[in-house]
Amino acid sequence: MLPQKEPFRFLDTVECFDREKRMITALQQFGSEEFFFKGHFPNNPIVPGVLLTESIAQAGLILISLLEGQKVKIGYLAQIEKTKFFKEVYPDEQVKVKCSLKKKIGKYYYIAGEVYSQQLNKRCMRATVIVCI
Repeated sequence: MLPQKEPFRFLDTVECFDREKRMITALQQFGSEEFFFKGHFPNNPIVPGVLLTESIAQAGLILISLLEGQKVKIGYLAQIEKTKFFKEVYPDEQVKVKCSLKKKIGKYYYIAGEVYSQQLNKRCMRATVIVCI
């Protein structure tokens, strides 16, 4: 359902969709072989925050597609708000991405998202992303 293709797809599967609550939960695992771990950071690899933010945006695009009843052909990240990081995400750590549609103004969709560590059941980050379709 995503317009993004490999290698820029950052969700493995959708776990849950709730139309009434306008929410979606997706899972992702960044494998230790990913190229970006070589430089981010040598001897202490962590998933870049920008990729976690992109995971929220991608989950938001799937949510919009499901709510609107048609696949989003392309969605642009227009703005990132209220971003806060709480815990690092390490190679091979599975994360849960939870998103909800807060509002829609014209072609702009406001998506509130959180990323959780599956293993530790701890919040890693939160952000509100605004995508333009």
